[in-house]
Amino acid sequence: MSDSQDLSFSEQGASLLKGIETLRLSPYDDQSGNEITEYCKGATIGYGHLILESEWDTYSGGITKEQADALFMQDAQPIVSGVNRLLTVVLAQNEFDTAIS
Repeated sequence: MSDSQDLSFSEQGASLLKGIETLRLSPYDDQSGNEITEYCKGATIGYGHLILESEWDTYSGGITKEQADALFMQDAQPIVSGVNRLLTVVLAQNEFDTAIS
């Protein structure tokens, strides 16, 4: 692929994926869906952000929707970069968004 196509995850694509991933502003166990007050493997927050044990103090009290949106885009960035790097064909924006999702 030429370097001329370097796409970003569109707002429409992000909104679609956010609609699939339920927004949770308090930490929960991804396996059971139950809210948690202590770190466990699978601790999650926002739109599916897996909380590392080293991040527990940051997220244990919950987050705002704005923080969840920022985490979502932060988590998506390595995927966006990877898809852009590996593309061998030109994609339309909706196709790229689907690849990210």
